[in-house]
Amino acid sequence: MSTICVCPKGCGWPGEELLKDELAMGRTQITEEELEAFLYLQRTSFTPDRYDVFQHNCNHFSQSLLRFLGAKPLPTYIATLPDRVLETVLGRIVRPIVDASVSLRKLELRKSQTLNPKP
Repeated sequence: MSTICVCPKGCGWPGEELLKDELAMGRTQITEEELEAFLYLQRTSFTPDRYDVFQHNCNHFSQSLLRFLGAKPLPTYIATLPDRVLETVLGRIVRPIVDASVSLRKLELRKSQTLNPKP
């Protein structure tokens, strides 16, 4: 769980060595300053506390960003992956475990922020 991060291609999770596909989503006329303003506004929507593995994750951020850039939407096979997982028996079994794990991590983050507030 994280907030919005900006880094060079390949430096983020899971790392360039694990990324198999690269999709051209189009070109944009959006300036770097406009992009930075968009990211600044989105920071309150995409926080660790609002993260949900299935309903509010990095793919949802990517979809929002692509829409802002005027690019192609996220491919359906990516955008619908969480729903397809949850439609399976295993997905329905695993969801409560994943949700509990994420909730615990959020609680740990809140505690650490309380104990170590930002200056």
